[in-house]
Amino acid sequence: MSPEFVRLIVGRYPTATAWERLQLRRRLRRSHYESLLPYLPNSGNLLEIDCDVGQLRWFLEEARSPLQYYGSNTDRRKIALGKTSFGEKAGRLFSGKIRHWKWLPTFSAITLLEGLVQLPIPKQKELFDHACNRLEPRSDSVLLLKIPPPLRGLARWRTRTVFAVQNQDVYLQWGREQGFEGQSVTLPDPPISQLLVFKTTRK
Repeated sequence: MSPEFVRLIVGRYPTATAWERLQLRRRLRRSHYESLLPYLPNSGNLLEIDCDVGQLRWFLEEARSPLQYYGSNTDRRKIALGKTSFGEKAGRLFSGKIRHWKWLPTFSAITLLEGLVQLPIPKQKELFDHACNRLEPRSDSVLLLKIPPPLRGLARWRTRTVFAVQNQDVYLQWGREQGFEGQSVTLPDPPISQLLVFKTTRK
């Protein structure tokens, strides 16, 4: 991400501590947000599962995306910080598991960019299926899933991907089971990862 975007987004969190701002800068510099833009629809709502402090919302605004942002995270402290930034739209951030957020609208885009691969595989499948079922039946609706490259040994523990499937074909098969066709895109900037782009084939 460009230094200017990083500066603008971090500035949206005036109540963050110096440590929180430092961590946010690091996460933004390592993000692949620009790579998501070509796959996002031009209207509707976007749900980010495991949204950190909701910084993707501010990136989308700086990038002039028309999508309406919603985010969820099981870390209450991060959601509390995010809500101080969101102001009157604080209700669009949710602390807890997404299946417990009952009043949500439907979505034209859902992103799973970080937390999925840290879950046990049965929980990954449950969350993946739930995300698929929250998408609107539109031809441009999209589910975006970021997965790390195959890792072995201590590298899996250091990156907290010990539960990762490590085989993108498994996720692609999950998509087909839900009526979604997926494609794999290699994200160009480090850390090298794969972006799986799922589009519905449901009628």
